[in-house]
Amino acid sequence: MAMDSTEMLRLFEAHREAEAARDIDAILETFVTDCFVETMPLGLRSDGRDAVRAAYEQQFFTAFRTSLPKTKRWLLATM
Repeated sequence: MAMDSTEMLRLFEAHREAEAARDIDAILETFVTDCFVETMPLGLRSDGRDAVRAAYEQQFFTAFRTSLPKTKRWLLATM
């Protein structure tokens, strides 16, 4: 089922709040069951919840120690 722009923005904001709090379980709640994360500049892809959890713990939280990049402007521009 397709998401409308209001629901997409709500989910995005919940995801960003979870990232800011470094709450990996809350982050994963914003993903679908068969999720993946791609880090295109590095050519990395993490498939499945365990791999996505590891990507956050071992890559994103290490590379971005205080905060993750802000991308809301990009999301709004694509809606």
